[in-house]
Amino acid sequence: MMTTTFPKYESYKDSGVEWLGEIPSHWNIKKLKFCCKSNVRVLPENAPPDLQIQYVDIGSVSQGKIERVEYHAFKDAPSRARRLAQRGDTIISTVRTYLKAISYIEEEYEDCIFSTGFAVLNPSNFFDSKFFSYLLQSEIFIDEVVRYSKGVSFPAITSLELGNLPVSIPNIEEQKRIVEFLDRTTTDIDRAIAQKQRLIELLKEQKAIVINQAVTKGLNPNVPMRDSGIEAIGEIPEHWQVTRLKRLFLEIDDRSTNGSETLLSLRMYAGLVPHNDVSDKPIEDTALVGYKRVYPGQIVMNRMRAAIGLFGVAKIFGIVSPDYAVFRQIKDLKVDYYLNLFKTELMKKEFLLESKGLGTGSSGFLRLYSDKFGMRQFKSEVHQCLIY
Repeated sequence: MMTTTFPKYESYKDSGVEWLGEIPSHWNIKKLKFCCKSNVRVLPENAPPDLQIQYVDIGSVSQGKIERVEYHAFKDAPSRARRLAQRGDTIISTVRTYLKAISYIEEEYEDCIFSTGFAVLNPSNFFDSKFFSYLLQSEIFIDEVVRYSKGVSFPAITSLELGNLPVSIPNIEEQKRIVEFLDRTTTDIDRAIAQKQRLIELLKEQKAIVINQAVTKGLNPNVPMRDSGIEAIGEIPEHWQVTRLKRLFLEIDDRSTNGSETLLSLRMYAGLVPHNDVSDKPIEDTALVGYKRVYPGQIVMNRMRAAIGLFGVAKIFGIVSPDYAVFRQIKDLKVDYYLNLFKTELMKKEFLLESKGLGTGSSGFLRLYSDKFGMRQFKSEVHQCLIY
């Protein structure tokens, strides 16, 4: 694990700001509005509607990085595009700042137009511009912005409140040394993260291969094989059978009459989980009347996302969206086996072929109807091979 220790300064003083606490005795404190200029440059109101712009929205920025630039005619920009920035500025989202859409502006982004959801801050000459950007990205500063933000769905901070937040200021030479340290350290950390992410992706690929092999070919590599008669399936162990899903699962449509049951949310990796565990947005019982009841052991399919393997097995009694399909098993089988089967690349491709509608699958409006799901042919009684 990468750890960093920091040397102690000779003396410290009370900053006079509760959330800043003690700071080195030679550092100063000023309100942000005395440290920078805000939103100095903006696109004129009379800009031609057909003006082609490079647009950056809040969703295009992560902490310390502009992830993407969109190209639009000015009139077609997704939200008000007004802010202009120059190299050395820092953009900080004043809406939902907890998402950390904060970034230093490098030269390549000087021609971009930024959403009015950003404040564009140009630091004064007693700040190193890169240090100033690191300062605004610090957790302690972000937490304070969030504390002063108002609103429920889209909490935002006003320019006045943002400008009144205090910041600590070392001398300029010390700022430069801090920037050199942070640039070097964060580069090392980013490199380590990239290596870990690559390892995670390789492990995910290996996991998928293992699951696919187990659920389509079994555990014994030496068992005699035979042609399944189905091109997509290929060879199967000689003692396996092939049947259609409609002979294994039956769709049920049991509706809630009062909406009082536990609402379950279907997630790709977590499966079916209580809605309250993944969302802080309460839903009234009256809004859930007509939702589908689901019982432990039943399979739930998101019709719109079946082609990406969005299935789940209920662990508890509850209700799910009426647009989902709920199936109970007809035969005595291991339902978790079929859950893994439906998530394999082989089966996702089959589901995609049978899905109908507009779009390209994961982002479109393709729907797998229950009759098409039931007609798919699968190896039956494969679960026995996982037991013996």
